[in-house]
Amino acid sequence: MKIEPGPHFATTDINGNYWFSVASGTYTVTCFPKLYWNLTTDSLIHTFYVSDSNLVLVPDIGLKPDTTAQDVRVNLTYGPLKPGFDSWYWIYYENLGFNTMNGTISYEYFPSLTYLNSTPAEDIHSGNILTYNYDTLINEEQRMIFSMFNVPAIMNIGDTVISYCSIEPITGDTNQVNNTDTLIQFVVGSWDPNDKSVSPVGIGVNGYVLHGQELTYTIRFQNTGTDTAYTVMIRDTLDPNMKIETFNLLASSHPVNFEIKDEGVVKFTFNNIMLPDSNVNYMGSNGFVKYSLKPKAGLADFTQVKNKAAIYFDYNQPVITNEVLNTYVSTISSVKETSEKPEIKVFPNPASDVVTLYVNNVTNNNLTINMYNVLGDLVCSKPVKQNLQQISVSGLTNGIYIVEVKGNVWSEKQKLVIQR
Repeated sequence: MKIEPGPHFATTDINGNYWFSVASGTYTVTCFPKLYWNLTTDSLIHTFYVSDSNLVLVPDIGLKPDTTAQDVRVNLTYGPLKPGFDSWYWIYYENLGFNTMNGTISYEYFPSLTYLNSTPAEDIHSGNILTYNYDTLINEEQRMIFSMFNVPAIMNIGDTVISYCSIEPITGDTNQVNNTDTLIQFVVGSWDPNDKSVSPVGIGVNGYVLHGQELTYTIRFQNTGTDTAYTVMIRDTLDPNMKIETFNLLASSHPVNFEIKDEGVVKFTFNNIMLPDSNVNYMGSNGFVKYSLKPKAGLADFTQVKNKAAIYFDYNQPVITNEVLNTYVSTISSVKETSEKPEIKVFPNPASDVVTLYVNNVTNNNLTINMYNVLGDLVCSKPVKQNLQQISVSGLTNGIYIVEVKGNVWSEKQKLVIQR
C-alpha cells in the first residue's frame, strides 16, 4: 500500500489490515495487489481527508484470486566456493498459482564440483544433473532443497562456475520466465560471509545495465559469533531510483517477515531463527534473503543505483555489507574489440524449450548469436546484449544445432542438442 503525499508505504497483515500515521491533510492511498489477485470493488485508489487526532477508515478494497492461474517458480542461491572446501546451494521453489501442483526440479551443477548429498535426497542423479520429484504443492507453499558439494583443490581462484535449475511443469504455466534460474559464481580464496550481491552485475566497474532492467538482490548472512542467534534482522535502504511498488520477495533460507518502512527502508525479520554459530554448525550458521526490484521510468542516462544492508544478530551491533552498484544507460558504450575471444557457454545442453547463453565479457554492441541446423540453414539470429541471455528454442525441432557467437574479428561455435 502507498499513501501520498509522502510517499509512505505499508504492507497488509494476514487479515488485510494496514495503517499509516500522518498529519492532517488530504491523502491518496493506492493498493498494489499480489500477483494473480484481481479487483472486485470500484477502485484500487481512494482519496480522503485526515483531521487532527482522528482515526480515518478508508473504504475497503476487494480482491479475489484468479483461480485459473498456474505458476511454479524456482530460485537458486549459493554458498562460497573455495578450493578444497565444501559448499552448498539452496534450491527454493514455490507455487504462486492456485492449482495444487506435481512435477520435477532439474538441477545442472558445474561438472568440476564433486556432489556430496541433498536434503531431501534426489530421485535421479545422471551425470551432473540432479532430478527431484515433488507433489501436492499447494497455493503459496514454499519448499527448499539443500545440496552439498566439494570444491576440488585443483580449481583456481577466479574460475567461473555456472549452475542452472528448472522446474516443471512448463506447459500451461502462466509465467515461464520464472521456471528457470541461473547462477554465475567465481571461485574465491577468502570471503565475507555477510555480503550483498546483485544480478545482473552489469558491465564494467560501474555495472552498466539498460534502462528498465529489473535487479535481483541477495543478502547472505552467517552467525560467526560464539552462541546461537535467536533473531536476525536486516535493514535495507532501497535506492530512491528504484520503484518500491515493484518489490518482490523471491526466496529466503528461513521463514521471514518483512515490512516496508518510510523512506524506502525494507526490514526483514527472522524471528526465532535459532541460527547456530559457525563453530558448532558451519553449514547451518548461514542464511539468506533474496528479492527483486524494477527501476523508475524516465531515469537519465548514467543514473547510478547503489545498495547495501545492515545485518543485526540479536542485540549486537550491525554488520554492514559491501555496496553493489549498477548504472542505467540507453546503450552499453562500445570499446575497442580485441582479437581475444571471451568465454562462451550454452546451457542446458541438451535443451528443450530455453537455452541460456553466457558470455563472460560483453564489451561492445556488435556481438551476435546465430544458430544453424545440420544443413547450415540459419534458424535464429539475435544480438547479444548482456552477459547472461535466455533464448527460446521451443520452435525448433529435435536435433543437432550449431550455436555461433560472432564479434567483429572473431567467432566461436558450439554444438547444441535439442531434445524433448
